Amino acid sequence: MFTNRYHAFARSQGRSAEEQRAHDREEWPQGSAAPFMLWIGEQWRAFFAERGEKRPVSLWPHHHEAFDMWLDARFSVEVKT
Repeated sequence: MFTNRYHAFARSQGRSAEEQRAHDREEWPQGSAAPFMLWIGEQWRAFFAERGEKRPVSLWPHHHEAFDMWLDARFSVEVKT
């Protein structure tokens, strides 16, 4: 139900994906996707900054593949309950 990127977002907040969705729906009732959208944009900026590159206008499959591997390396720890 959740993408790997959403799982990374939830882990970065110390929550499971289900917990994060419930949290965001309560905190952001008029736009519960906003926290993820803001976070993923920050991650793309950090990804390109670490690579010393400017973000291109168009993202190609090789960008997405490298980005997903980068996210997994940064946020692959399990949520502690």
